[in-house]
Amino acid sequence: MTDPAAKARMAALVTEGDRAQFADPRFRRQLGAWVHSRRTTSRDGISGVTFGMSDVLSPVGGLVIRTFDMGDGIAAKDQEIAKGSPALLVVATGQDEALDWVRAGIAHMEALLAITAAGLTAAYLNQQVELDALRPRLREAAGVTDQPQLLLRIGRGPAVPPVVRRSVEEVIGD
Repeated sequence: MTDPAAKARMAALVTEGDRAQFADPRFRRQLGAWVHSRRTTSRDGISGVTFGMSDVLSPVGGLVIRTFDMGDGIAAKDQEIAKGSPALLVVATGQDEALDWVRAGIAHMEALLAITAAGLTAAYLNQQVELDALRPRLREAAGVTDQPQLLLRIGRGPAVPPVVRRSVEEVIGD
């Protein structure tokens, strides 16, 4: 989607999803538990740098996320991000079963490879996919008849500092 009206519809759903998720203490606890410094020995989770924090503040960031409902502030920022993105992409499948999730994952990886080959970047805006009440509205707003599985924003993003990841061998094994 590149049409400003379509992106505005998506942005409204993203902000609604942000507010709903951050209003849920369970969501905040889970998200906050994953935020850490890039200097930690753990290679799982989300670097605080992703949220614009320094490495020093990353552990505090997790505490703040767990403690405070920041949904309105996050929603306002994400609304501008969604509306200002050059393009949005919905990955959808015929149904919502395990095989469909695998197919969505394959399509997702193919899309990311094509986006990267074109010199572009992609980032996720999945709040409305993660909330069952918003998925039908996402389908309608995107103009698709299939089940939405992912929403990506596509464009030219700023350079992102490297993050710690597990090695391929750790994930896949020998």
